[in-house]
Amino acid sequence: MERLVRTALHDRGGEMVEGGFVDRWESNASRAIESLQEIFGRRGFSDADAAVVRAAVRDANAPADAAVALLRELGEWTRPMVEALLDDALP
Repeated sequence: MERLVRTALHDRGGEMVEGGFVDRWESNASRAIESLQEIFGRRGFSDADAAVVRAAVRDANAPADAAVALLRELGEWTRPMVEALLDDALP
């Protein structure tokens, strides 16, 4: 879980993937987010998962755009947590 979140936030690598009609760039970060969505879809989003995501997006080294993208893509599960972060007095 932590490895996937870290990859989603910090990994900028990836590869070209052959598609039916067009080749496209697939990033490691987007693959990690998809894997997280599958995990949460199968077993739900636990308090432990929320703690991992919360710590990762609060990390000063986490790029803000990557944190926003991660939270947006996982919105179904993270919406309550995001609302709590927005209400938090800490930056």
